[in-house]
Amino acid sequence: MNVALLTFTPCAQINTITDYTTSGTGLSSEQYSYDANLRATGASATWLSASGSSGGTQTDNQSFCYDALSRLIWAGNTGTPTGGDHCGNTPRHHPAHLPAVLQL
Repeated sequence: MNVALLTFTPCAQINTITDYTTSGTGLSSEQYSYDANLRATGASATWLSASGSSGGTQTDNQSFCYDALSRLIWAGNTGTPTGGDHCGNTPRHHPAHLPAVLQL
């Protein structure tokens, strides 16, 4: 059985999620960022490799863009955000990132 520790922002949004084994070994960590309008602008996740396994640590950094009406118009972890006037950080390609781009 594993245990998840969640922290929240002052506006009751998830700030971090950290997963542990019952013995306290860290398994994964996720962090979320929000803009002043409480929209998610970024998500970062790290998965640690299991003891004795190969593959190393995997990471994934997502960014989200919105138009002036607060509609999600771009989300991804590679490439350049297109359109939108409210975007999180431009994702940086990294070989260990998991590929995912959603153009709406």
